[in-house]
Amino acid sequence: MLKKQKQHKYLAKRWRAIRSYLYDFANTPNLEVLHKLRVEVKKLKAFAGFASAGGHGKDADRAIKPVKKMFRVAGEIREAGLTLSMLQKYQITHPRLKSATIHTLNEKTATFQSHIDTYLQQIKKSDRKLRASLHSIRNRNIEAWFSEELTATAALLAAPPPERLHDARKKLKTLLYTYTMLPKPLAARVQVNKDYLHRLQELIGNWHDAALAADLLAKGNNVRSGGRTARNGDKQTQQQPKANQANRLADEASRNIRHNNHDHGAHTQSKPVKTRQQQKVNRLSNEQKSLIKQTLAAAAGFSQKALSGEGSPR
Repeated sequence: MLKKQKQHKYLAKRWRAIRSYLYDFANTPNLEVLHKLRVEVKKLKAFAGFASAGGHGKDADRAIKPVKKMFRVAGEIREAGLTLSMLQKYQITHPRLKSATIHTLNEKTATFQSHIDTYLQQIKKSDRKLRASLHSIRNRNIEAWFSEELTATAALLAAPPPERLHDARKKLKTLLYTYTMLPKPLAARVQVNKDYLHRLQELIGNWHDAALAADLLAKGNNVRSGGRTARNGDKQTQQQPKANQANRLADEASRNIRHNNHDHGAHTQSKPVKTRQQQKVNRLSNEQKSLIKQTLAAAAGFSQKALSGEGSPR
């Protein structure tokens, strides 16, 4: 049985981390801090869903509703940072998209910072409501929850790729976050193969990154050919973003992945733009195909074991 005391202890750790990251971001906007904040909220969301195993899932989910709003805004900031990272990594020329993204990064960061005091107040209320909704969860309910989640994840992985892979990855993370909070005796009863789940979600994550990069590269090519440009249009392009904060975050995003940039070598400088761009397109296309194959190969064992009720995928 997962007792209330154990659940309270787990929640206290999550809330403590969330508050700490909010204070850090208030003082110095940092994409890595924002990423850690979102991971903590994901763990909280996973816990609220897991609380349904005790028959009180709706109350738990309602309790953290304000925190989910904060999570979404933080996600918009992180998405803008990742876009700038990929523009840098793959040397994609798209001035309008870059300008609009920096504008978004600056605007959303300022908005987020201005609401941090409100977020802290909402956290206090959510904590109180969530604790009030909790009850001890019996072993059979815990085992049933994991069985249902594994089956649902297997169904997503069995769908034609790549439509449901991102949803499957969310499920895998929920399983991992929840499994790691269980006491050892309970974890032994559930018998989830944590290493396998982590490896599978990483594969899907790598594929997702490659797909996003390919999309950005296509937009960059479209600009060169005179096609449509950034969805945000010319209006934002004409605005000069407040550079200090946004550019600092943009520079940080670029530095985080610069060491992964494979587009080096002096011999490429003299080649036509079309050739260089085609090389990037081909490389990303091959990377996506390879990752899809690896993911499907890894997911095959998952589907068989989860759906047949044989236990954890090995």
